[in-house]
Amino acid sequence: MKAIAILLCGIFGLVAPVSESSETVDQVAYFDYTAFFYDADQETFYFVDYQQAPTEQLSQVTVRSYDASSGTLVVQDEIADRAVTFSLDDSIHGIGILRSAYAQSVLLHEVNGEVRMVSSYDLRNHRDLKCSCQLINSDGLNDCQSGGRGATSASLSGTDAQGEARSSSIVCGEKYYPCCN
Repeated sequence: MKAIAILLCGIFGLVAPVSESSETVDQVAYFDYTAFFYDADQETFYFVDYQQAPTEQLSQVTVRSYDASSGTLVVQDEIADRAVTFSLDDSIHGIGILRSAYAQSVLLHEVNGEVRMVSSYDLRNHRDLKCSCQLINSDGLNDCQSGGRGATSASLSGTDAQGEARSSSIVCGEKYYPCCN
């Protein structure tokens, strides 16, 4: 029930703590244009889409909060013991949330009995994994189930091809529009 309330708070733009007391350090993985933060307690991925990977890449984090209305993600850097805020700016063009068994199958794998984030990820192979932000003045995607030109945020919930529940939402920066499929 708590997970549903947190997801609804995120979708409707309320700032909500991700979990009251995280039992584990969350995982993070940086790829060409996306950083994924995995909260294992909530079985939820948070993601940040950017033009260039951040110069400072965190390795041990705890996801603290997500604000869907402003597109702000706050994580705790466990090594430096400080909060790090990701928000929409010139370098970050999209921030969102993702929950699905499909995402877990693509982004997680087991190593020596421990679940870990994958070390490589190619969005071209998994276009329907998450919502994305498209440049307003590009050809982009025109067949969006949610979002599209003129929108600033989008959400999509339902079931995937295997009948598993999935949900994803994203907030995009001013030069972008959201697209969920």
